[in-house]
Amino acid sequence: MSQTEKPQIDKFKSQRVNANKHNPRGMKALDDSILLDGWIGAITTAADGETFDGSARLETLQQGEGADPIVVEIDGTRPVILKRLDIANADDPKAQRLAIAANRIAELNLDWDVDILAELSQSIDLTGLWSDEELAVILAKNEAPDFDPVGMDEQGKLDEIQPKEVDCECPHCGKSFVKIL
Repeated sequence: MSQTEKPQIDKFKSQRVNANKHNPRGMKALDDSILLDGWIGAITTAADGETFDGSARLETLQQGEGADPIVVEIDGTRPVILKRLDIANADDPKAQRLAIAANRIAELNLDWDVDILAELSQSIDLTGLWSDEELAVILAKNEAPDFDPVGMDEQGKLDEIQPKEVDCECPHCGKSFVKIL
């Protein structure tokens, strides 16, 4: 059973241990998308109000003005469907742009905090999210995310990347090789 309420936004807290650091480019894309087309995707919190999915959206909400969130309390056994009444159908250009924006913003705003991810990987099972080889590469990759700079202000991040050698093994034939990151 679910119930809704109109909460005070200050009841909610950012995630204390978040493996995604986010980045300025991704946060700007999120802000721009919200201004252009509105909110999509829920912010998920624990019962105590600490966010564990949607930290960037919570940060945007807390910095914005006039946002009036709706809280739906659930026990995790049933899905929540968000129905946008301002979008007539999925062929609407706004719906199509939001479908792309949701995935692209997630891609742009992903910046793994390898220290936190390494720590969490010791206590939680990440099987199925990454192969052992993929996780090893991510944890060895303590650097800026892979992206092409949009402007000179982002070039500095790319300049900081130092090549690293990672020992890998082909999952199909078992042959060992060194990958330069």
